[in-house]
Amino acid sequence: PLPVEDKDMSLVTRCYQTALRLQHRQMDALANMAGLSAMSRDWEKTAVLAQQSLSIGPSEEAFCSLMKALDNICSWYHPLRDIPSLIRLLQSKAAAALRHPSTSMIGKMCYNAGTASLITDLPPELSLTIAKAEMAIIRSNVTRLPQQGLGWQPLHPHSRVRLAYVSGHFLDHPMMQMMSGMFRLHDRERVHVVCFATSPSDNSRLRQGAEASCEEFHDVHALSDREVAMSINAHNPQLLVNLFGFLDKSRNGISAHAPCPVQINHRWCASTGADWIHYHVSDRTTSPPDYRHLYTERLTFMSRSYLVNDHLHSYPSP
Repeated sequence: PLPVEDKDMSLVTRCYQTALRLQHRQMDALANMAGLSAMSRDWEKTAVLAQQSLSIGPSEEAFCSLMKALDNICSWYHPLRDIPSLIRLLQSKAAAALRHPSTSMIGKMCYNAGTASLITDLPPELSLTIAKAEMAIIRSNVTRLPQQGLGWQPLHPHSRVRLAYVSGHFLDHPMMQMMSGMFRLHDRERVHVVCFATSPSDNSRLRQGAEASCEEFHDVHALSDREVAMSINAHNPQLLVNLFGFLDKSRNGISAHAPCPVQINHRWCASTGADWIHYHVSDRTTSPPDYRHLYTERLTFMSRSYLVNDHLHSYPSP
């Protein structure tokens, strides 16, 4: 496959299209085109390209792309949807990544943890193993920050808790549509709220509302994971809430640097598999206590639902 370090996917796509015009039955080119289509979420095209590749010969990339496409177009009973083979392949890939975690393994995982956790046919233990493998790859390229600063010191009586949020979805996005009211409703006598946005502003009302709702709001999208972690650490929070999970725009390498003494996973329904995430905010329906063994974090339960929902956004006043 061609290198894609420069992220110029259009150039890579044109190269494969040229190769296929010269010789239309190229298994690897078709498999890679299927992978590129999956990255752009064109699932129907992904399925067609992957099947064309597999008709020529076996290809792990084409097979994984086809499995993703069939799930996303809800074709659960397609004759080529082979869950037992997928399980065996993912187990092998995750085991290899755990044995020798390195950034070179990222492209060899076939499925990321986010995709795996949303496929109900996969054993939950396998989803956790894939999450651990992905986080082990991230950890292999990370040096933790020194555990110092106010955030690493005991909280003084009567002082406010410094609470930080980090997310790539301070945008017109379902997360902010549901959570926008939460930021403005923190008790400012008890909590100092700092938000770190890892995506540039879309100038939406929701982004502007988030900027206005927090005592401090920092756009850090241009910084590296380590630089963001250093910025968070410099603000000395006692608690850091990671709103990534394995959603798109996730940057789990930030919390892997351990910029804060207590790090929390919120909004992602499954475990992150990361030993640097200490708590997982959930509820007893989403995460039944009998399933604690499927989480590397300590479960903390909300009384009814872990999903914050901004009723003022959903049902605005006339």
